[in-house]
Amino acid sequence: VARGTPETHANTGADVEDMVRRLEERLRETPDNLEGWIVLARSREVLEDYAAATTAYQRALDLAVQQKTPPELQARLYADMADAMASARGGALDKPVQAALTAALKLDAAQPKALALAGTAALREGDLAGARQYWQRLLKLLEPDSDMALRVQNDLARLEPGKPAEVKARETIA
Repeated sequence: VARGTPETHANTGADVEDMVRRLEERLRETPDNLEGWIVLARSREVLEDYAAATTAYQRALDLAVQQKTPPELQARLYADMADAMASARGGALDKPVQAALTAALKLDAAQPKALALAGTAALREGDLAGARQYWQRLLKLLEPDSDMALRVQNDLARLEPGKPAEVKARETIA
């Protein structure tokens, strides 16, 4: 019977950290590897190291612009970077985050994550009409009756004045 270290959550986390460190070493050797920077950014997000994820997304975005990648990819990177920046700031959707969202939507007006976050940012600033506009655009992109579509419908329903939230929630599900 072979004996080994049982897989534990802690061991798995250490393995992931080790893989991320090796990826960072490879990126020092090949700093123009766009796909590598995207993987690093997403890995850092999974590890909840949002500041490092933001930095990696910025590097990926710089490379994407230099390499003249399609605008949809650049928009996705801006949206992902905005999400990581907001997470690094405890959920704050401040001016730098909003600037990244604006850039994403300028490149791709139908970028789902950017629309969702821009709607949330508008709502937090008290701009109900802006939130409604972003979320309505997002809703058109989603599969009807998907979990995400139902969530967006519920968010939109909560923007309607004079209706109790419970009624609105029932109406969106019905």
